[in-house]
Amino acid sequence: TFDKWYVWTLSDVQWGSRYCLEAKFLQYVTWATKTPNVQIMLLADLMENAIPTHIPQASFEQTRHPEDQLHELLHILKPLKSKILFSITGNHELRTWNQTGFDISQILAQYLGVPYRGMGGYETVKAGKETYLFAYHHGSSASVNNDKIDLNRLKGIYPGAELYVAGHNHSLFAKPEPVFDRDEESESGKKLKDVWYVRSGSFFDYARYAEAKLMAPQKPGSAIVKLYTQKHMIDVSIS
Repeated sequence: TFDKWYVWTLSDVQWGSRYCLEAKFLQYVTWATKTPNVQIMLLADLMENAIPTHIPQASFEQTRHPEDQLHELLHILKPLKSKILFSITGNHELRTWNQTGFDISQILAQYLGVPYRGMGGYETVKAGKETYLFAYHHGSSASVNNDKIDLNRLKGIYPGAELYVAGHNHSLFAKPEPVFDRDEESESGKKLKDVWYVRSGSFFDYARYAEAKLMAPQKPGSAIVKLYTQKHMIDVSIS
């Protein structure tokens, strides 16, 4: 028995870009392979997938053809498939969908044999005797000045979750905020609980486009959620 389970919120690898921090990503893969009490959410932008009709200059900054990127990711992730809760799509994968109607994210999920959830939704995660409710989406706002923009939108669409998580802006961010919940057993009829807001980070170096737009560099890595098994408690590591 474990005192906690980990949830790796994996997004924004952008495998195949010259700016992809491959060695760091593979370190996390090794950790997940060796850790029995980990589950993984694939939150999109796993491949660079630069195509000429969308940000053409990005095609010059990828080191592999998109088809090779997909095959290599499948090879890397296949040993972890029993630990993957689901996969969704994001803006990098949607570049192909927008031009052809071909959904790369769905193909990746099918080959891995994991559920494909489209854009976002709820996920119930069990950790021992405890059950936790997540709401997730890849994200749409690139702002790093307000990490909660997408998370507040997500909360409006999927209310009642204990943790809201999105990627996309490459930010590593985790913050709990206390709210009241119903407690019919207490005299006041309410109790405090934390709702977590998480941005899942990236494995992407400081790119030329970011420098050109005076965007702030972001710390690479992934948010790792800790779900405790003997008491109902969430913690998030972004170190």
